Amino acid sequence: MEELKRCHNKEENAKCSVNAMDLWKILQNVVHTEQQVRTLREYLGLYMKVIRPDDNIRDYFSGSRGDGFCFKWSDIDILKSLITDYVPMIPFGWNDIDTDIVRSLLSDLQPQSKYVAIDNGCQPGYCKLICMARRKLADGKYQYLHRPSFLNERRRLSYNSNPDKHIHGPCVSTVHGSGLDNCYAFPIYPKFSNEFLKRFFTKFWNNVKLKVIRKSITVMHCVPKGPEYGDEEGLQWLISFSVLEQYIVHSLNHVQFCCYGLMKILLHSEIDSCSETKDTLSSYHLKTVLFHVLEDVHSDFWVPQNIFNCIRICLTRLLWYVIKGCCPNYFYPECNLLKKRKIVEKRNELGKKLFEVLKFDIEDFFFSVLFSCSHIPNIFNAYCTFSDLNCRKEMKHILFELELNVYPNTGFSLHALSLAMCTAKGYQTTYRRCIHSILMILNFLQAEKDQMKIAFLEYLFLSLIRRIGIILYDKFILTGFKYYLLSAEAAFMLFMNASAFAGAYLATLWYCRGKYVRCIELYEDMGNRYELIYSHPTLKNTCIESTCDFITLLRDIEFETMELYRANNLVPKDLQYDVQSCAHSEFLMQIHLYFLFLVVMCCFETNQIDAGIYFVGYFQKFFKTKEFHLLDNVTQQNSKRLMQIAIEKIGVLNSYCN
Repeated sequence: MEELKRCHNKEENAKCSVNAMDLWKILQNVVHTEQQVRTLREYLGLYMKVIRPDDNIRDYFSGSRGDGFCFKWSDIDILKSLITDYVPMIPFGWNDIDTDIVRSLLSDLQPQSKYVAIDNGCQPGYCKLICMARRKLADGKYQYLHRPSFLNERRRLSYNSNPDKHIHGPCVSTVHGSGLDNCYAFPIYPKFSNEFLKRFFTKFWNNVKLKVIRKSITVMHCVPKGPEYGDEEGLQWLISFSVLEQYIVHSLNHVQFCCYGLMKILLHSEIDSCSETKDTLSSYHLKTVLFHVLEDVHSDFWVPQNIFNCIRICLTRLLWYVIKGCCPNYFYPECNLLKKRKIVEKRNELGKKLFEVLKFDIEDFFFSVLFSCSHIPNIFNAYCTFSDLNCRKEMKHILFELELNVYPNTGFSLHALSLAMCTAKGYQTTYRRCIHSILMILNFLQAEKDQMKIAFLEYLFLSLIRRIGIILYDKFILTGFKYYLLSAEAAFMLFMNASAFAGAYLATLWYCRGKYVRCIELYEDMGNRYELIYSHPTLKNTCIESTCDFITLLRDIEFETMELYRANNLVPKDLQYDVQSCAHSEFLMQIHLYFLFLVVMCCFETNQIDAGIYFVGYFQKFFKTKEFHLLDNVTQQNSKRLMQIAIEKIGVLNSYCN
């Protein structure tokens, strides 16, 4: 193995050099293959059909998830389109909405719109929303919808949300996991957006343009985000093309998509990792740069062999925009996207940083991508860094021996299913919506033939059942009504089908209700099931060889963590302080370790010192053998906290008995 890690001569060094196709291969592992991305989008589309809030709102995955990326550092962005409040947009130049021409434009829009968008007196790319019920005040001025008031009202009315909800830009946000941003927006009537698109000239997405116009798809929204300067009253709203941009991104070839993904990786690893340039550029700047470049560079150039040149062209264009201090909005070129205060203040530092990145050779890009993938450095040394040349050399040689096969060969669809499961959590919903979604799932399952989609729908079903159990237990704590407790117990019993240790939720309920013996018996039953499936060689091989059984194994992997929520009451008394004071809305732990923690707590409550000492020892042994990814620090630290509490409790019991 040592010979694989070192090059002793120039010929071997030349053999191990990185070329464009090597960069392309590693991008397939980090950004994922074209088929995986397509399948991921399909699963998330199915998820949105199932988890619908109500008939008044349509949800879209926006941002990185909506485009088809699944980076661990990205937020989950949801665009909530208020489909009962479509907005007509008055053509530029009409100052009075009472003129005959404007009235004729509005006459066939039924039901009568609450608001009308008008861009007179606004900065490019922005508009104001006139309240039609109170069109004019006594002084003849229009009554406009106040943006901050709208956001505050949305935050106040958002039910079943985490207690840390706050306004972040145009979104009502929470730190849920890595972040969840809900952006409420008014859709613009397709009749008006189609007129805009007919006048817009493009070279590379005319097929998307024709589809949107022909099907009258809603692609434009009024978003509660104002310009950086000149809107002290808070009346201007951003005209957003995020849905249209998603259609365009989905139409890109895979080299163009991977180039966009590589820019996102560089933004995260090089720009945002530097304190001087953090929170300057955003993914929207990168997307805008890519769109401008695609208008100028012929589609035949975007092939895997040119991936290095493609990224350099995009970075050069971005650097040029930063140097001159102007990045034109793709749809409104007169709107400058570099007016953000921090960009203006840090423009010189940002330009220097981009120039450094632009000097990267192909090997630098290769390792920048490599270090963005949390599981790869873990193969080598948890403390190695991007700038550690010896570590990079070691990683390069071993990866070439492995032929860059970083992910196991589990099939494109299966891996995309796993990525979709990471996003589709199933607990950001109310009881009523859970029942509605379950009925939708049962309806889809009757007609679905694809085994992967069936597995995904079953996963969503079980996630919703878990959510129902948590909601009903909260209702029991609030009312004391016993049937709520029995219903929660039944829901968690059904959820036990999710994975080997999914009974941890039922065990938590029993522990909270003082049923300690039943909790221990449940763990023993779950442990026997775990050993039966994964320790027996024949059954283990069967799981690997059989697609259906492998999906069951995958479900065990996806349900391997346990979440306790600050906003809910299903929390053991010894963890209440930790859960309430955790940085995130959820206290995340490895599910087997959490189950062991409950068993130790039950031993403490029933004075079973010998059993408690045994399980603490098993806990410590299992914790040491458990592998945590580099980005799973929260899960690891929380699981370690469980072990500390368990040791303290058994220590107290031991001293008491002695």
